[in-house]
Amino acid sequence: MRISDQIETVKEPIVFEEDGHPKLRVYEDHFEVKDVDYWEFRSFTYDEVKSVEFVDPKHYWWNQLIMATSILANLFARKGPESIRVKLIKGGDWTYRIMKLPTEELREVVREIRRRIKSKQNGNSTY
Repeated sequence: MRISDQIETVKEPIVFEEDGHPKLRVYEDHFEVKDVDYWEFRSFTYDEVKSVEFVDPKHYWWNQLIMATSILANLFARKGPESIRVKLIKGGDWTYRIMKLPTEELREVVREIRRRIKSKQNGNSTY
């Protein structure tokens, strides 16, 4: 079943499992994430999460300085984000590594999680 088909049916959980990416399960009231090399899922409710974002370290100023001064750094640099970060409202964050380039399905699931977080923060209980 395609991810977009799963999003349309709210009752069934959205499941994303692909080698080299964190495993994601999106439920009506929470979502779960399992890192690539970890054995259990971590659960987050939508009202405790501030944001879910892709992290690309090449956008930090110190990495841009290295990239500007090193031909080898540019040659071997990875194209695209390297992790997904879940930031909590009460502080703290969880980072999950991405071993391959993010697929469109992964981006679609993260967009759905963001939409549900935003909906919960605005006081809406339906998605």
